[in-house]
Amino acid sequence: MSQLDSRELGQATSGVGKTFLGHPVGLFLLFLVEMWERFSYYGMRAILMLYMISVLAVHQLTPGVYTNTLELQQMVTVDDGNGKTHDEVGPVQRIPLYALVGAGTTLPADAPAATTSGAMDITAQRLVAKPDPANADKSVWTLPGDGTPTDLRVIVTGEPGTKFNNTESRFALRNTTDKTIKVRVGIPRQDSNQRTYFTVNRNPSQFVA
Repeated sequence: MSQLDSRELGQATSGVGKTFLGHPVGLFLLFLVEMWERFSYYGMRAILMLYMISVLAVHQLTPGVYTNTLELQQMVTVDDGNGKTHDEVGPVQRIPLYALVGAGTTLPADAPAATTSGAMDITAQRLVAKPDPANADKSVWTLPGDGTPTDLRVIVTGEPGTKFNNTESRFALRNTTDKTIKVRVGIPRQDSNQRTYFTVNRNPSQFVA
């Protein structure tokens, strides 16, 4: 083999053995492709779930009574010893949420009301929507008057394929103590097949306040 042939062969094969972070360049490219594929798959699943919760579960229901439960969980700080603490779920208040779909659909007489497991340091009050004097298209949310009994349950009605008569309800949480209290608010799902017809702060899961 001539000296020229050897030099050209060396130039032609000089790219073999290149690495990125100690790995072959092709393997790094394969990793990027696989990562993007996983991201796209799980990202689309999350988008589909949000779509089902916020749109399908509200506007495409057949006649009947649908219910979820709003849970207010008071978190209790527990001393682990060794100077460490952790939060555990303490008393829980459960507020039923009902969606009545179809003309003539009524709430059963034995439909449960709000319940509380144990003494809670917070109280929940259902706010009342009143017309805004400054803007007829808006509402002002206020506390009910003293002595006015309020049903904490949320009950909305509507016809299939249309919007409900009341698409928003608000609650005020009041701390009856002088200490800081952490509250977890959400709509629990017993299993992945249970549908959610309501959202909390436009979130299908839960949040901590």
